Amino acid sequence: MKSMFVALVILISIVILSIAINKFLVKQFQIDIPESKERYVNRLHKTVEKVFHAGTLIAIPLTFTQFPQYTVFVFIIPAMQQLFRFLMEFLFNYENKRFILSVNTSWLLLIGAIVYDFYT
Repeated sequence: MKSMFVALVILISIVILSIAINKFLVKQFQIDIPESKERYVNRLHKTVEKVFHAGTLIAIPLTFTQFPQYTVFVFIIPAMQQLFRFLMEFLFNYENKRFILSVNTSWLLLIGAIVYDFYT
């Protein structure tokens, strides 16, 4: 029970930090945020991100209910998704600098995984 609480507190902290830092980065680097239809750079990007979304939606309830020893994957799977998004945006859509936001979120998630592992 304690590990679930720690994970939820860390996840909420990551979301708040990510929003705050991303707002700062958008202003600092003049990053344009496109509409939702333009979020993907190609078909592979769209397909793989949907697989990561499904993996996250499956991993979160399973780790909290059935496999609490694997709760660190609640941080790692979204971090992998953000790193993949960073790679795709960096390689195929470099000029709009959106990849900066993805790498920021992935580092926060990886740090969250380390902090979670340290406290449990």
